Amino acid sequence: VTNNAPAVFPEGTTSVTWTATDPAGNTAIAVQHVTVADAESPALSAPPSLSRMTGPSSTQAGVVIAQADLGTATATDNCPGSVSIVRSGVPTGNFFPIGITTLTHTAIDATGNTATATQQVTVLDNTPPVFTAVPADITVSTGPGATVCGAVVASLGTATASDNSGSVTISGGAPANSVFPVGATVVTWIATDPSNNQTRANQRVTVVDNTPPTITAPANVTVSTGPGATNATVLVPDTALGTATATDNCFTPTVTRSGVPTGNLFPIGTTTLTYNAADLVGNTATATQRVTVVDDTPPTITAPPNVTASTVPGTCAAAPAIGSATASDNSGIVAVTSNAPASFPKGTTTVTWTATDPSGNTASAAQLVAVNDLELPMIIAPANVTVTATSASGAVVSSAALGNAAATDNCPAVSVSSSGIPAGNLFPIGTTIITWTATDASGNTARATQTVTLSYAVCLLYDPTKPAKLGGTIPIKLTLCGADGTDLSAAATVVHAVRLTKANDTVSGTPEDSGSANPDNDFRFDPTLGVSGGYIYNLSTKNLSSGTWSLHFTVNGQGDYTIQFQVK
Repeated sequence: VTNNAPAVFPEGTTSVTWTATDPAGNTAIAVQHVTVADAESPALSAPPSLSRMTGPSSTQAGVVIAQADLGTATATDNCPGSVSIVRSGVPTGNFFPIGITTLTHTAIDATGNTATATQQVTVLDNTPPVFTAVPADITVSTGPGATVCGAVVASLGTATASDNSGSVTISGGAPANSVFPVGATVVTWIATDPSNNQTRANQRVTVVDNTPPTITAPANVTVSTGPGATNATVLVPDTALGTATATDNCFTPTVTRSGVPTGNLFPIGTTTLTYNAADLVGNTATATQRVTVVDDTPPTITAPPNVTASTVPGTCAAAPAIGSATASDNSGIVAVTSNAPASFPKGTTTVTWTATDPSGNTASAAQLVAVNDLELPMIIAPANVTVTATSASGAVVSSAALGNAAATDNCPAVSVSSSGIPAGNLFPIGTTIITWTATDASGNTARATQTVTLSYAVCLLYDPTKPAKLGGTIPIKLTLCGADGTDLSAAATVVHAVRLTKANDTVSGTPEDSGSANPDNDFRFDPTLGVSGGYIYNLSTKNLSSGTWSLHFTVNGQGDYTIQFQVK
């Protein structure tokens, strides 16, 4: 018996033929199948592990690794035939995130036996965070009234940062309401990513000391010149002035003083001393002290001599030159005033001269100004009065008819009196003179006269409108009447023709009687005329012309009586 079995069977099923041969050469065959199964895994080698950095300015949370950089796995197998290799775990787009990514390589032989190997891809984050916002530098002041050498900052603000990893932690800064000292303080903000990459940013907090020192000046000082002083200054020594005190929130201030006059001789009035406190950064504060020198020394004054003057015409006053007072004062300045009016009234006026220094101290002296009224009053008598007699004795003239004189004077209070027949009494026929007298308060007098004329009414005993023949004789007949027409004619009363005048003409002449019937141009008394008798004048017209004429006559040598007649 023989077979064709190999020494080593290959993978798979091998048919082994068994042959039986007898000596005669007869054979018989039988087949045997020998199956060899491949259960051995391939031998696989993965590419070496890789490390990559994100880089200093990356904005991604990983890196892209090219296929070539990842490498290729290699595999062998105990059996011939191809061995396929597959890889898993590569991120999309070959973008490997920060950290370790494990790639798995799998080798598969023709029988399906597999082997795996891993490759680690490490992405290291070396990209520091980036600050997207850093709080602005802050400058604050200590402020007025501060007692510490610093300032409270309520909030520094908020810093923000970004990182390629997408995660960042910010530390640093300072708590809210922290006190920062005067000067510049650097606040550091730190941004840290999960890989412990850090970025630092600085914020400057500047505290400015603008708090002025506090200063207290010495108390005010008041002194006086005294009653007999001759100077306008007073010595006030430094010990009397005192010393200012000052404090500051940060430094010891320096105190200076200004305003002290030379020699500490302070003038009249108020002198202000200024005390200045300055700290090391130039903040200052001032306080003042008033040194008051009171001038209580009165001036001296001498009034001018007394003055006598007369009133100005038309006024009850005078404006004489009264001179000026003289004065002096320890201050060197003195104002002299008086209560003198612009004009002085009649009488004696006391003028008070007052000297006043700049501090209000006064002294006074008196001057007498006498004004005498020597001006006479002015008086105007009432208008002359003409009254028609009521009887042969005359007529009573009333106060209303007589009137009153008007008097004025340059000064008030002028009285008026009259002499002669008083009003309300009987005035005789003819002319009576009344003298009016104005007397002022100073005894000056002025006089004016008023004439009261009592005359008869003339009652004609002829027709004055009936023309007489030119060249002939006109018998002028009349009676002397009272106001009521009562005949008052009497033989003892002389009626005398004076002159002739022509109406509307300048012609005048002397009356001529006809036939010497009227000697001396007196009217002739005729007891047969009228009631008690009358008067007749035979007037010759031979020297007249046609027209209206007036005959003027007197009664007992007084008055100017006029009657008319016509000549044709």
